[in-house]
Amino acid sequence: MSRRPRRYAGPALLLTMAVAIGGMSLAITATWRGSQDDQARHRTGADLRVADPPENPELGVFGRGGVFAALPGVTAISPAYRSTTRIAGLEATMIALDADKLGGLMRLRGDLSDDGLPAMAARLRAGRPELPMVPLTGDRLELEVTVTADPALYPEIPLTFTLADALGVWREVSAGPLTPGVNRVVLDVGALRGRTGSAGGAGGVGGVGGVGSAGGAVALRGMAFAMPVPGHGGEVRVTVAGLPLPEGTGWAHAIQRPGRLGGERLTAGADGFELLLPRPQEAEGAGDPQPVVLTLAGEGERVPASMADPGDKRAPLPVIVSRDLATAMKAGPGQVTLVELERRVTAVRIAGIVDSLPTGEAGRPAVLLDLPTAQARAQAWATALKPVTEWWASTRDGDTAPALAALREHPQWSATAVDLPGLRTTLRDDPLASGLQGALTLGFVAALAFAALGFLVNAAVAARERSNEFAILRALGVSFRQVFGLLAIEQTFIIGLSMVAGLALAGVVGGLVVPTIVLTGQASAVTPAVLLEIPWPATLAMAGAVTLLLFAIVAALARTLRKQGLGQALRIGEER
Repeated sequence: MSRRPRRYAGPALLLTMAVAIGGMSLAITATWRGSQDDQARHRTGADLRVADPPENPELGVFGRGGVFAALPGVTAISPAYRSTTRIAGLEATMIALDADKLGGLMRLRGDLSDDGLPAMAARLRAGRPELPMVPLTGDRLELEVTVTADPALYPEIPLTFTLADALGVWREVSAGPLTPGVNRVVLDVGALRGRTGSAGGAGGVGGVGGVGSAGGAVALRGMAFAMPVPGHGGEVRVTVAGLPLPEGTGWAHAIQRPGRLGGERLTAGADGFELLLPRPQEAEGAGDPQPVVLTLAGEGERVPASMADPGDKRAPLPVIVSRDLATAMKAGPGQVTLVELERRVTAVRIAGIVDSLPTGEAGRPAVLLDLPTAQARAQAWATALKPVTEWWASTRDGDTAPALAALREHPQWSATAVDLPGLRTTLRDDPLASGLQGALTLGFVAALAFAALGFLVNAAVAARERSNEFAILRALGVSFRQVFGLLAIEQTFIIGLSMVAGLALAGVVGGLVVPTIVLTGQASAVTPAVLLEIPWPATLAMAGAVTLLLFAIVAALARTLRKQGLGQALRIGEER
């Protein structure tokens, strides 16, 4: 070969290009398929995601979770809240899930965060206060509330209760208004179960265990009195009877929002409590009502973490944020910072940073909260609770077909679902990806055909030109096997060099090009970012198949040479 380098350069180049095209084709196919799987997991967030109206008349507020948890094949489920909010001056997607179930539900690609999802979920869970609750017996709560106040100054006092079911759905229920004198308050949650819904099963309410956790389906978390603030008010005394507390729990209380009320005192009893509100500061006119919030807490816990001021850095709200949002907040993992969250200055602790949060919109910052923590703080701060807008579920072996079939059988539930296998199939049917992969496959077949033809022609011409050389070697006693071995070694060098160069070229070009040509069906960049995948077993199998084909050509030529007699080849001048 050293005497005829140009003769072997052409076939080697053709083989190199054919192997490179074949390797590129396999890499693009594997990368595109892997990206489609990543996109499907990122867009669904879980095996199954079900959305339904928060005020579902068919299933009811407290019936939805039990129905969806009982879908065939569902192994775990969490309520979820989704909205758009401004945080750190940016428009961001807010998602809230139960941190206890996050690790088993969310499909987050490992490279999107420096920390694993279980570690981030544990830090997210660390900010959750204890959530003791009072279970409702028979879905009813009957109280006797006595209001001692001047009827002219305090004609009505609105009262709301905060309830939660076993799966973590929280809801405010109005019961009132209260008037001066004795009020009989009856709270019946049967209507909140819907026509066919059933409440979540027994267990820790809101997904939380611990001191005083209710074991029933629906339980009382707290209550709030919207106290009027007249210009020249008086003392108000509210006595509640018929509300015994679980052992080890008590009432924490606070007056929320700035105003002229203050100095409230609460005295607990065996069957309820007494709340005393001193005369408010005098003013020329009436002020806005101020909520007096009562929250169940551990016994002796005067102000739990959930009732601390939102801007108190000693009780920050743990959050997982996207990387662009963390940059805007100028905060890193574990740091506490003050940001504007839902129009309130809030102290937050960065529990984790991800490049992109599953189910978030591409290019939009996102923040993830622990739903029970967010609900407890909203109740304690007298702000609106977060309605459950969707349900995230994991299914047995990732099979969502039985659950989807059950949802289709009940259109009256008004539920829509996105499932991982279905979205994966939709993405794999993308004509853009299929067309490109088909074109590359045809290109590889064409390049291999040209390379094989060139190799065959070159080997045939070279063998004919060297027939005299081979005849002389055989005449000198060299066996045919030795001649064939010499020919095989030469061709092995050409084939091996071409294979190595082709695979190296495929790897280099693939790393530079493949991630940039994998696009969505709308020819836009994909989320999450593309990871190059080179299927080495398939690539090496392809290279091995090409090698066998070429050696078959060499063997056929050697067989042809063997059939030629020595006499013809040794006649002097015969080839001239």
